[in-house]
Amino acid sequence: MKQTFNPAESKAETVVVNFPADYIFQAAMKALSSDKQFKVQDSNQILHRISFQTKASLFSWGEKMTLQLNDEDEKTEIVVMSELKTAVGSQGPGAQATIGKKNKKNIDMVLGLISKYL
Repeated sequence: MKQTFNPAESKAETVVVNFPADYIFQAAMKALSSDKQFKVQDSNQILHRISFQTKASLFSWGEKMTLQLNDEDEKTEIVVMSELKTAVGSQGPGAQATIGKKNKKNIDMVLGLISKYL
């Protein structure tokens, strides 16, 4: 069976850092609230989860994103997920490559923003 790489499938990234989850949660809320690219939809400090979205752009209608923080032995696992708000026009091979790049760009941007507040 021939396998092909689908960049749209890489819509999540995990990073482990040496900060407590509560501290990262507060930094993430400040970072996402201060950047006009993102709009926080929902947050839960107990579950350490933030749901937010990006604005529409030339290449997409915007993405739904989730930030999940998981405690791990004095460290915190940060999981950032990005996916399209809508699947309209996302089925062609060219669109799939663009989506994967957009997801990665969004994830990198979020991690970069949070690091500025840590």
